[in-house]
Amino acid sequence: AASDVYKRQAESGNPIDQVEFVTLPGGRTMYSRTLKTVIRQEETGHRLLLGISLDISEAKNQEQEVRQYAEREQMINDCLSAMMFEDGSDNAINTMLKAIGEYSGADRCYIFEYQTDRKVACNTFEWVAESIAPQIGLLQNVPLETLADWTHELEAHRMICCSDLDGPLEPYMTRAADILRLQSIRSLQVCGIWHNGQLWGFVGLDYVRATQQIT
Repeated sequence: AASDVYKRQAESGNPIDQVEFVTLPGGRTMYSRTLKTVIRQEETGHRLLLGISLDISEAKNQEQEVRQYAEREQMINDCLSAMMFEDGSDNAINTMLKAIGEYSGADRCYIFEYQTDRKVACNTFEWVAESIAPQIGLLQNVPLETLADWTHELEAHRMICCSDLDGPLEPYMTRAADILRLQSIRSLQVCGIWHNGQLWGFVGLDYVRATQQIT
């Protein structure tokens, strides 16, 4: 069973690198390349299962798109190498964020951690592209109330997506829009990070230099 695989992985500390597939309504098969690894929190001793997954269906079903497949493969391999050989989990996470950000064409890639006991969220990791101003120093102790609409969406296992902050906004974007514009963000995408069935935080991509169509 999958749970047994993850348990053995947690005990060994070795990353899982595999191709998975799921049959969608209508009979179409979606393939994804998935990498999972365990990161230990030094403060609490908790172990977090951190994973990334890329949709490789198009490249899988259409062999002529070799270049696209190779780019995605390279990104996964960069992340795998970082997690196996970097000195410390912080370096591995930062290298992974860089790989995800560069592959996505984003200007920032970051992780926020919810600290529910203090009713805040903190930007704990951030990668920024060349010439892009970091925001991590300004995004500590963000009141959870400010992120309430986002949290509601993420807890429902829905992604936060915005292609143009200056265009029509989804209701969950309204409260955060002004803060995001102060960071010069034009488009963004955010996905929840889960631990033991609880929303632990989120990972996000910001687009600053140009808007990005996100679906």
